[in-house]
Amino acid sequence: MRSQEPGRAAGEPGGGVDFPPVENGLDYLLSVVEHLARPPQDMTPRHLKYAVLHLQAATEVLLKSVSSASTGRWSSRTWMWPGQARTRR
Repeated sequence: MRSQEPGRAAGEPGGGVDFPPVENGLDYLLSVVEHLARPPQDMTPRHLKYAVLHLQAATEVLLKSVSSASTGRWSSRTWMWPGQARTRR
């Protein structure tokens, strides 16, 4: 994690927090492992819920990061045929 956001002083709200996309995605994956790496007797539905949510978030953030790195913007590669996105099932 970087020490501060570009353009904000560390003393300003949000100035000491900055998660670049890849680092953010990896942090989500670490959270998934932490939630799932529990003894079975300590596993609760809440741990499983947050493991699944964080896995989804990690996947989304990392795929967007990879796509934006290759194209400059992630949305251009979200759908191969945007006009068919709603009609195709």
